[in-house]
Amino acid sequence: MKTASGNKTPHSSFLGFIFLALMLFGGASQAACTSNPDVAKLYPALAKSDCKLVDTQQFGNVAIQTYQDSLMPQASAKVFRAAIAEAAVKAMASYSKLKPGIQYHALEFVISPKAEIGGVAAVPSVVDVSNSDICIITINGDINSLTMEGGGKAVDFTALFGETFKNTIAHEIGHCFQDWNFPAQSKLSSARWWTEGTVMYLAGTLYPFATPSQARMVKEFDKMSATTPLTQLNYQTYVFFSWLGQKRGAKAMFDFMAAMPKANGEMAQRNALLAYLSPEEMQKFAYDYVDGKIKGPKMDVIGKPDLGQMQLISGSTEKKFTSKPFTIMRGQFTIKDGDYEVSTSSSAKPETAYSHTAFAWGAMDKEVEAACSSPPVYQYAAFVTGSKDLTENLKTKLLKSNKECKACSDLGQRDKCVIGRWIMDDESLASFLQLAWDNQTGPLITGDAIFEFLGNGQMKLTFQKLKIVVFYKVSQSTVIVNGIQSGTWSSTSGTMRSCPVSNTVMLDTTVRVFAPIDITTKHMIPGQAETTDFQYQCKGNTMTLSHNDAKVKGKQVIWHLSREK
Repeated sequence: MKTASGNKTPHSSFLGFIFLALMLFGGASQAACTSNPDVAKLYPALAKSDCKLVDTQQFGNVAIQTYQDSLMPQASAKVFRAAIAEAAVKAMASYSKLKPGIQYHALEFVISPKAEIGGVAAVPSVVDVSNSDICIITINGDINSLTMEGGGKAVDFTALFGETFKNTIAHEIGHCFQDWNFPAQSKLSSARWWTEGTVMYLAGTLYPFATPSQARMVKEFDKMSATTPLTQLNYQTYVFFSWLGQKRGAKAMFDFMAAMPKANGEMAQRNALLAYLSPEEMQKFAYDYVDGKIKGPKMDVIGKPDLGQMQLISGSTEKKFTSKPFTIMRGQFTIKDGDYEVSTSSSAKPETAYSHTAFAWGAMDKEVEAACSSPPVYQYAAFVTGSKDLTENLKTKLLKSNKECKACSDLGQRDKCVIGRWIMDDESLASFLQLAWDNQTGPLITGDAIFEFLGNGQMKLTFQKLKIVVFYKVSQSTVIVNGIQSGTWSSTSGTMRSCPVSNTVMLDTTVRVFAPIDITTKHMIPGQAETTDFQYQCKGNTMTLSHNDAKVKGKQVIWHLSREK
């Protein structure tokens, strides 16, 4: 974290371990903890430290030195020293090659169990000494007092701790490079949205899977980016810079830093962003994010955001979507019950785009035919680049109502054998779910689908933590299904009529990395409000259901149910 005056103070970290404190340097010099007596104005806690030089490495014409407090336990100190020895040289070598003319200077690490933690990590202090900007990083070395994000003491997981610590060192050295090369830009208080996101990406190019912090930042970006401007986030912008790195490579991080303003203020930051990336490119960022196409620096999946509850549009109506400047407007809706004429208007440009076919964005369809059994589902997205809130208006005009979508008629009878709770067997449930996902195959893993038919004509289909695997041609996904579809039922002469009227069924899908595009999403299954006539046979504690249109790979399927005991 950097203040407007250019000083640096501790701040909360994105890291998976609570273990690193990098501190302000102020007070009397302390030669024992530095190679140069002019370098230091160490914290009071370190002013009387008895340090010794424990490691010196050379990178190019500069030294990387590590000092250790005499109070450090040797076992803990060994973990820190090994991680520093590897990560420091690796980061210096990698970052120095990204941009011609990039500068780097000496590094000094001080490991002490007395370091005061004001958060888990902070920007290192760069001190100008004899025309050389030495970057000094002071580390809290009390491994016995540190905990891991997932639970447990760091001292019990020293190997994993060491790997995570390497990511931290690479991250903090990224801040050194910022201050060595772009001090006028990086020291501004309004710059934190990119000072953290860029070095988080750079550290990820070296140690991408060493910490769960990236995953946590992805989740926070999902929660915050629809309402909080990009230029007001910090570590969460890892998602944005992953997209930028995916498009232009890691060198784009330093190009971006160089393009940022030297004047303070959020408007200056926004103007510089739009000078570096056009509004159309920022729109592409929004589309790629909603499509789940963004990957991290080592192809780790960023995934698709939660688009919220499916919005249902029926009849002639008007919908308004709004979003604040420099946020990502996004959502999903389905249009049902007939044929429509659709129009849209936007309060700003570039206008909101819509997607009905995967990864194809453009203007909203002007004509929509909404079948009951498979109403069209649309996504919408926009990155708001203007200075005012964006309002998108979507109007539907019903041209022709689909009679099949109306409330179905009661057959007048209800077979007493059907009344009760029924569980579909695994093979039948697999074929039932295949129909829901266009004949993709999916063996059941765990969970249940329970049918409940009441004597008063009410019915429910309940999915209870149903976990399945769906296989596509080039990918495999895990799907969790929860929720209830409810409505009415009646029967006569071997025919059962189902009239679903409400639906809360949600799919939580995670796609494995078999294909170029990986998607993580939650969405509601639309299209449940149509009349469906099943053929059935019920005897004792067994029942079968079938439907003329229910076929998997051209073969009629029969679903087998057993009465719940």
